[in-house]
Amino acid sequence: MAKYAVIDLQPALQIKYELQQFDAHLSQLTREVVSAKVATNTIEQLAMCLESAIQNGLDPIQTQSRTHVLTLLAFEYGYSQEEVEGLLTAYIQPNGSY
Repeated sequence: MAKYAVIDLQPALQIKYELQQFDAHLSQLTREVVSAKVATNTIEQLAMCLESAIQNGLDPIQTQSRTHVLTLLAFEYGYSQEEVEGLLTAYIQPNGSY
């Protein structure tokens, strides 16, 4: 009798979706002139996309180039060092997961 492994594709699909969303939001922010409020909201969205991808199993090292771009944009739009650190900090849930 052959044994089959069930592969859960949901995390991989979620990672792909979050990275695509990051790229789409980044493209919008760098292509268009936006208000400070829209820029702030978009930067927050970028951070959430990366956090979600990491929570779904993406190695944080694989986000390095996107994290670098996010950091530069945040500083460009007036974020302080503490605010940027907050954007890049994964929030650990009470159960110990990200």
